Amino acid sequence: ADLSLRDDSNNRRVYCTDGASGSVALYYGDSSSGSKLDTTNTGVNVTGTVKSDALDIDGAVDIDTGSAEFNVNTGNGDFVVTTGTGDITFKSTDNSHSFALVAENDQNGNNTSAPDFCIRKTKVQKDSGGSTVTAYDMGDIRFESRADNGDNIGYARIKGSVVEQAATNTASDGDAKLDFMVMNGASTSAVSRLSVDKNGIEVTGNVSADGLTVDGSTTFNTGATANGVLIDGTGGGTGLQIRTSE
Repeated sequence: ADLSLRDDSNNRRVYCTDGASGSVALYYGDSSSGSKLDTTNTGVNVTGTVKSDALDIDGAVDIDTGSAEFNVNTGNGDFVVTTGTGDITFKSTDNSHSFALVAENDQNGNNTSAPDFCIRKTKVQKDSGGSTVTAYDMGDIRFESRADNGDNIGYARIKGSVVEQAATNTASDGDAKLDFMVMNGASTSAVSRLSVDKNGIEVTGNVSADGLTVDGSTTFNTGATANGVLIDGTGGGTGLQIRTSE
């Protein structure tokens, strides 16, 4: 037989159904509004809000918010997601959706800070002997698309790397480089076209600009290029002009 526990006002508090597959339901307040927690063959079903001091989940997590907002409020703490060898992926079935980092205004309406997007290694990379590796990747921002066969095609990348790391491993010891890479039609991977390091920039390919101002000495290394340095004024321009301040 089923078991029902009621209070003095005849409101149901606990209801247990009979049988090997019977469930247990817990109620709050006026029981006519329905149960708040029900046991099932796979766990529990909660109607309403769950509030706890901590949450430890051992297994897969599926959060279906419907059309509602999924809001994680950490107060003054950090929101940390830790994985083993797996990836962290945010998916949307609507391509118009975006991934945004937003710095909210304070209670007086003042925007006191701006959000940061940080790719960070927790430690400087070392080899199997414990020595600091002098050159290693720091991470990529990739722009990919899915091919018909299911493979991901990397059309563009922004890659950060350390090109020289001293063994003392302090903030001023490392020299870094940032590469802007795009797909080369003759290759299956993105290649660097613009590199930025402590000395400036290096371009692999052609540079097209509306103007050029150089403040300092200039060296043209044309290698084996047939035309050397060509200044073309045939388009109605003035060709080459050399000016002094006097």
